[in-house]
Amino acid sequence: MSTSSSLIHKATHIALMCALVFASGTTNAQDTEIYFSGGTISASTDQSILPNVLFILDTSGSMTSNLSGDPDGRSRIEVLRDSMASIIQNLNNVNVGLMRFTYNQGGPVLFPISYIDGTLTDVVSETDTNSFTTYPAEDGEELLSGGPGTVGDVSLTETVHKIANTAAAAADPNKIIVLTVANNDDDAEEQYGGSQNGKLTGNDEGIDDAEFDVNDDTLNGVRFTISSGTIPKCTTVNDATLTLTKTFSGSGNMTMKVWGQNSDSTNTFQETRYDISSRPDTTTIITTPTYSGAATFAVDVKTVVNEIIARNCGTTGTWDESSLTLFFLKDSGSSYSFRTRDGSVADAPTLTLDYPAAAVSASTKIFGIHFDDLNIQVIKMYAK
Repeated sequence: MSTSSSLIHKATHIALMCALVFASGTTNAQDTEIYFSGGTISASTDQSILPNVLFILDTSGSMTSNLSGDPDGRSRIEVLRDSMASIIQNLNNVNVGLMRFTYNQGGPVLFPISYIDGTLTDVVSETDTNSFTTYPAEDGEELLSGGPGTVGDVSLTETVHKIANTAAAAADPNKIIVLTVANNDDDAEEQYGGSQNGKLTGNDEGIDDAEFDVNDDTLNGVRFTISSGTIPKCTTVNDATLTLTKTFSGSGNMTMKVWGQNSDSTNTFQETRYDISSRPDTTTIITTPTYSGAATFAVDVKTVVNEIIARNCGTTGTWDESSLTLFFLKDSGSSYSFRTRDGSVADAPTLTLDYPAAAVSASTKIFGIHFDDLNIQVIKMYAK
């Protein structure tokens, strides 16, 4: 068994075994065959059918109370944690999973039933790699070696942890990525002018409309998210193109004004009055070339994007590398409508970026997870 590759099982299943400790304090019973198998199992052969055991642990507020009779004056949750550490070492030949329950959060499954000595990358079956979603402030990742980034840097803002080492990559002066609108709340339209000025609710505006109305009284916003570190702060992009897809036939010529949100980070849109127009604007405002009703409208927004990425680059650069938000409205001519993510994921706006990517050395990351109430830290979790 590889110590590093199976550590996720060992660390997670420390939490499972405490159920046996609590049970032994209230009832006298012998271990039964449900916990054992007649054969053995190895990485290459399946010589037995292992029992599947799902442990359901009480992590409610009452577990913070002191355990009566404990000579060390520990709380119930501390006894839970300490007991698990001592008994997990001898657990073999069993598939185990972890579930918890609390008064106000229900009973989430924290870890699926898996072979206790299996490898980390066997836990979740996916086509190419393994990853797990995150929860704010409850997990993080640290760069152990390689790049991009500085060895020792810790990130607490990743939306997905990818359980895989990063291969080395040569520098690419024209690396291209296409960003899409990730969520329905990442595009919206606001009434601009008139008695409904600033309104983001209703049939023809807001965050749930199927199309952007580019007319005389509508301000539109679209937000693109980026994986942290993909485009480092203070990078100058070679090209940036916003592409919109038309929703219905029209006629005549139109020009638009396009600019961006001048912030280090941007939030999803809310149905709060003036949520778009109240956001800080870039100094750069683009007047587009004439649009005459083609199926798609491609707009060069390079100068806007570079202004956002270059925020405070005279010092250390403060753009958080996670999102770019653009605004647009009609400048002159006819009115048109373009598809939002709510109307069609496939035809939602895209932002294509061409930028110089630095060479990347092979890297290894370490992950940490904190289970609320259990106070368990899972450390040194990385791909084998």
